[in-house]
Amino acid sequence: MGRGTWWVIAGVVISMAAAMLVSVAPIDNAAAAPGDPITVVVRARGTLADGVGPDMSVRVGGDAGGVSPAVVSVDSEAAADFTFTIPEPAGASSIDVVFTNDLWLDPEDRNLIIESVTIDGVAVGPADVGVTIDRGAGEAAFDGNDVIGGQNTLWWNASLRIPFDPDNTPDPPDPVDPPTGTTGTIVVDVAGTPAAGIWPDMTVLIGGQP
Repeated sequence: MGRGTWWVIAGVVISMAAAMLVSVAPIDNAAAAPGDPITVVVRARGTLADGVGPDMSVRVGGDAGGVSPAVVSVDSEAAADFTFTIPEPAGASSIDVVFTNDLWLDPEDRNLIIESVTIDGVAVGPADVGVTIDRGAGEAAFDGNDVIGGQNTLWWNASLRIPFDPDNTPDPPDPVDPPTGTTGTIVVDVAGTPAAGIWPDMTVLIGGQP
């Protein structure tokens, strides 16, 4: 059995990692009526080069029309929230967070670090399932020709593309809880380092309770 945390319930082994996998493809926008504007909050920080931070914008399926503000400067290495209001055009397939002014000026490197994107109250991580990065400047950031898996740092001019369906695609099903009264075993595969001859203590809580 590989490393990680596993449930063993009634003889069935379940990977905790698999149970905790977050699916975000696509975001369900059932809360907003058709045509209603959508609020996107990007929590981000940047690294500066030549005294200038990364420029960040948001698009809907590659389209910048109607997005407000059009662009913001992420000029701090401390994370902050940046709020955008976007329209909801029919047929949109993604919400895109775009980095447009990459610069390497040895030893400085301007990059955009995205910690989370919240779309009408639904939080998405940059490395969640279904999120991708399309590398390229200008329209090349939306052409699908240089695509990698999502991650928090944009080292290049690129767009972080989050799947989105304005037609109210149902949410993924909730994880199935073990049957009530079932005795389970949680195995945590960890390592520790001692300090002053004492090894770390570890406990397991369920809902905050021992």
